[in-house]
Amino acid sequence: LLYAASACYLAGAYKFTLNVYEKRKDFVLYKIIVLFQLAVLLYTRVYLWFPAAFGLRAHMKEQNDTTFYYGATVMVTIFSIFNLVLIVDGLGAAAKWLPRKFPKSKEEKGETAALEMLRAYEAKRKFRAGVKVVIATTRLS
Repeated sequence: LLYAASACYLAGAYKFTLNVYEKRKDFVLYKIIVLFQLAVLLYTRVYLWFPAAFGLRAHMKEQNDTTFYYGATVMVTIFSIFNLVLIVDGLGAAAKWLPRKFPKSKEEKGETAALEMLRAYEAKRKFRAGVKVVIATTRLS
């Protein structure tokens, strides 16, 4: 899982250096990276993780080791939720980028870039508001 996570992280870091609005080659490469990340996520987080996790719990239950069984249940639940969040994120990225077509005109490129900048600004604004809430609640505690 760690190798898969590092491969996806490195591919994602490279993916964000691509100029998808100006170069068709970068646009296609971006889509290939999204597919690679989705395939790795589905393979490792679904196909490998869930059978191994539930097999571990079943083995501990067969051994009548209740302490480890309950501990494994808690950890499997936490990691499974984390894995499901990653899967949803990967599916969201695939749903966003795979059907998208390369912008042909300068207007489309400008609209797409402006929309991305607006989304980034909105995300930063929400993040800053969240940080302020955390700081305020910490000070009041």
